[in-house]
Amino acid sequence: MYEDDRVIFDEDNQIRKNVDIYFDETPTVVKFVIKNSGGLIKNKKQAYVVLYSFITISLIITFSKIFLKSNNNELTHAQKIQIQEIEQMQKLNK
Repeated sequence: MYEDDRVIFDEDNQIRKNVDIYFDETPTVVKFVIKNSGGLIKNKKQAYVVLYSFITISLIITFSKIFLKSNNNELTHAQKIQIQEIEQMQKLNK
């Protein structure tokens, strides 16, 4: 910083302002979400919330599909054959 009788020069901040104009720290994904939200997302904080929510929900769905067994009662082909064989054996024993 240089001081004169009337003017104060703050060259460090001026250089920093020029750098900020050319260098944007916003990630591309955040820019994409803001741009393509249809006006619903207006700033970086909202975009981060949306992205983290999407990732969290995706992980919950993925892990629930992987680790939880499905509750449908569909039998495999091998199980169906075993049931048919047991029924035939029971018919023969009667």
